[in-house]
This record gives sequence, structure tokens and C-alpha cells, in this order.
Amino acid sequence: MISCWPASAKFFQDLLDVDEWEARRQGAGGCPRCQGRLDRADYPRKPRGLPEQWEGLFCRRISLCCSREGCRRRLTPQSVRFLGRRVYVAAVVLLAATVSVVTAVALCGAARCTVERWAEWWTGALPQSAFWRLARARLMPPIDEARLPGELLNRFEGAGGDALFNALRFISPITAPRSPSFPMGP
Repeated sequence: MISCWPASAKFFQDLLDVDEWEARRQGAGGCPRCQGRLDRADYPRKPRGLPEQWEGLFCRRISLCCSREGCRRRLTPQSVRFLGRRVYVAAVVLLAATVSVVTAVALCGAARCTVERWAEWWTGALPQSAFWRLARARLMPPIDEARLPGELLNRFEGAGGDALFNALRFISPITAPRSPSFPMGP
């Protein structure tokens, strides 16, 4: 699975473009609470697990904030770059969980216990989430949940385009903290 690691910044720029598009789409709908205008209110992130040359594309998490005084509700759109509040970027979490713990530690510099926690999340918390119960119906024939996320990458391998990119798009609904399908695992 290490061969799935993108060789150029274009992959990461495409992820940023998808996040920007999603923010515009969700922002056009207005505040979910009061229908007020949503303004950009990005916040800084310190991404881990990436080579330095790509970190600039991950230093801000797109966020929206209601412009109406008294509401000011924040909306964080779904993302293909980040998995919720994890400090390691989504591509790293996905790829690291497909290889041995030793290889993953060398690949992204995460602690062994962190990589083990990711693997546990993929095979434990994610399959139990509301998101997965709905999303797995789109994966026919069914995939072996005990072999996630490798099976997810394999499923998107022949779907045209980049398997990693397509897998990140598939799981992006879980990345919005206020989403009812967001599994708040470790």
C-alpha cells in the first residue's frame, strides 16, 4: 500500500480544492440555525505526517461562522484533508493503517500506540458508526470490515482515478464534527 502514497503536490492541491468546493457548497446554504450568511473563519492546524513541502496546503482548516450577531454558530464543512480533530492528515491515517505498525511509524513518524489506535478505529469504531452503516451499502459486494482501510483502498483501485483520493472522498462525511454520522473515536 505504500505505493499509494502520492508522488506530487498535485494530489494535495486537489484535496484542498475539494475542501474549498465543499465549503462554498455548505456556505451557500446559510446558517443551519438562523439562515444567516456564513463567513469564512478558518483556523490554524499543525499537520503531522507530511513532508514539509506539502504542509502549507494543510496549515488551515476551513471553517464557516454565522454573520448574525447573537447566533455566530460555527460550521465546519466535511473535509478530505482532515479526519476530525486528528492532527495527522487523513491520507496519512488511512495509509498508515494499511501497513505494518513498524512501517507506519517509519512512514509518518507517529508513535506506535497512535498507529495501533488508528488501526483499532478503522476496524472497531468506524464500522459501528451511523455513517458506516449507511455507506457500506454503496460497497457491493460487501467488504471485510476487519481488513479496513486496506479493503476500502482496494475497492476504489479500479474505480478510475486515484484510489486514495476516492477513498478519502468516500469517508469525508465523517469529518464534519456536527454531522450526525461523525464517530467521535480516538
